[in-house]
Amino acid sequence: MSARFAPHPGPRPSISLGIELENSGAEPWAATIFQPVVPWDLRAWVGGEEVRVRQPELDLQVRPRPVSLAPGERTELASPIVLIFEEDGERPDSPFVWVLATPPPDAVDLEATITASGEPLPLQRTTVRLP
Repeated sequence: MSARFAPHPGPRPSISLGIELENSGAEPWAATIFQPVVPWDLRAWVGGEEVRVRQPELDLQVRPRPVSLAPGERTELASPIVLIFEEDGERPDSPFVWVLATPPPDAVDLEATITASGEPLPLQRTTVRLP
């Protein structure tokens, strides 16, 4: 089982997060994921240097969602989190908009975990190239 970010670049520049799950094994995989999917321990790097991720307080209701994948199957889960880049100390008022403490770079590396059936599921470090 592997998991990675499925980023979607936005216009500002920004990054809308999605999570891609892929069953690369020979057996079916099943787990319960809580939605909305939020990578609480998100870390980011630009040019090999870690940058701070500013996450506003977020209090939301979650609901369990069973996910089953046959061998070789993949699916993408939406996340409500949008990443923007710090510009002049901008502080968005949405708890779903998180700020990376860097001006917009050419690329940013992201890493985190989500929870699947009560166990941590690491998201592979993913490089997001910005337009």
